[in-house]
Amino acid sequence: MNDCHEAQRELRAALLDGRQAAAGTIGHLASCLACQDYRHGLDALHNLAATEPLLTSEVRRRTLARITEHLARRRGAGVAIAVPLAAFSVTLSLLLPLWLLFHTLHPAVGSRLLAAAGAAALIGLAGLASGVWWLLETRSNEDAATASWR
Repeated sequence: MNDCHEAQRELRAALLDGRQAAAGTIGHLASCLACQDYRHGLDALHNLAATEPLLTSEVRRRTLARITEHLARRRGAGVAIAVPLAAFSVTLSLLLPLWLLFHTLHPAVGSRLLAAAGAAALIGLAGLASGVWWLLETRSNEDAATASWR
């Protein structure tokens, strides 16, 4: 085998298959400095890829434990923040839209009671939908963060 291209292709295939190169390729290596350099480069790449992983099982275990601990603390802080935000949300979600909806529905319905009930129902559904969306979004973000470390 005198062709450098064929020798280099055989060297790559042998490295990927985990076997020795063919006898013709080894004979070519003895006489070709370029292919010898190519083989040294392939060996260096192979050795680089075979190094120890950066995250050992102990480091991975400790990292996952810290992430879990952090998420647990964050959930506790979220409850402390959620109470004032809920009060503010109720104020905004009920008073102003309730008044606007009542005055919009009253001329169409003709009854003050039906207009008030309809406005309250619409506001309640909007608040419920936004609360469910927030919970689902928070849960999916936390699940994605922990799943990427497993």
